[in-house]
Amino acid sequence: MKTCYPFLLLGLVAASCSQGAVRSDIEEDSRIRVNAEPKVKVESLVLDRTSAEIKEGESITLSAGILPEDAVSTPVEWTSPDISVATVDDGVVTGVRAGVTTIVAIAGAKSAACEITVTYGDVPSGKRVPLADPFVLYDNGKYYLYGTGADDGIAVYESLDLRTWRVPGGGTQYLALDKSDSYGDKWFWAPEVYKVDGKFYMYYSADERICAAVSDSPLGPFTQKDKRPMLNYGSIDNSLFVDDSGKPWLFYVRFNNGNEVWSAELESDLITVRPGTEKFCLRADTAWEMVYGSVTEGPFVLKHDGTYYLTYSANSYESPDYAVGYAVASSPSGPWTKYSGNPILHKAGGLEGVGHHAFFNDADGKGRIVFHSHNSPGTVQPRVLHIGSYDFGADGVLVIDRDFFTPALD
Repeated sequence: MKTCYPFLLLGLVAASCSQGAVRSDIEEDSRIRVNAEPKVKVESLVLDRTSAEIKEGESITLSAGILPEDAVSTPVEWTSPDISVATVDDGVVTGVRAGVTTIVAIAGAKSAACEITVTYGDVPSGKRVPLADPFVLYDNGKYYLYGTGADDGIAVYESLDLRTWRVPGGGTQYLALDKSDSYGDKWFWAPEVYKVDGKFYMYYSADERICAAVSDSPLGPFTQKDKRPMLNYGSIDNSLFVDDSGKPWLFYVRFNNGNEVWSAELESDLITVRPGTEKFCLRADTAWEMVYGSVTEGPFVLKHDGTYYLTYSANSYESPDYAVGYAVASSPSGPWTKYSGNPILHKAGGLEGVGHHAFFNDADGKGRIVFHSHNSPGTVQPRVLHIGSYDFGADGVLVIDRDFFTPALD
């Protein structure tokens, strides 16, 4: 007679089921670990570009190249450390707001990066500020913009934020300086306005002669007490620089075998050139400066950590290669040594004819640059206004950031 022990059978069945479950878990875990590792190790990950520039709202697609070919099925993970500037989805990068960020691609143990610069969106041509050779003055909570553009004097615009500008009084044009108050009757170019001891001094050229006018307001009217030029020879593109000691200098362009940059000391009235102090600073003599003629113009001087920076534009303003460079010296009187990395601003963001600039500090104390460009590739006029920022590197190099924007008229 055969005896059956149900509890023993139950135990055997349970043990058998338990052992089967363990074997199943081990096999599944093994499969997971095997599948988690790429069949072929990624040896190289390269993006189709290392930098790119897009406008707000625009998108580009980055492509990742993986080697060896057997590893191309390895998934690529895309990340953007600052999604407020740009987002990325499966390699498609979209600009959100002006700024700079880095898109990173990761495959296996390899990574690659692309620096993305997002610029402001286009401003319709009818909304652009119609000024060239621009200059910005910040005074008492408001920005004032002057430049080349009016036939009968110097026009001015005002703004609270640098992004949007308006004509004072709401008309179509407001002249801070009318030619009836000035020497000359045509070619009113490149004005710069400075506030000194409560007075506003405007330096500009008319009939290719440098002049100075004075006003109690940044809106004018600016007038010349004596309607005569500051210099008796062909000269334009004037800029005032006052050293820490209070000594004033005038930097300007002199017509002498092309356009050369010169300097002169001023008397305490900030208008009279001190006799015998006119001095040559620099001329076009390097390859990038002589693509189109022999021109150096639009000088502007900054001082940083005891060093003087003479910035200027080279090539004709009509040239697509119009660009900005600088030279340094230990004194405003020179001698000036050109920076070997020139130009520092050239065809920025795909623009052409970039140059004739001025520097200023905004309401937050941030260093700003204002400059113009050609209207569009192949079309010079009317030139377009842009505003960006600048800083100095640890090695003293003057750097123009790429976060510039194009202001609009209100």
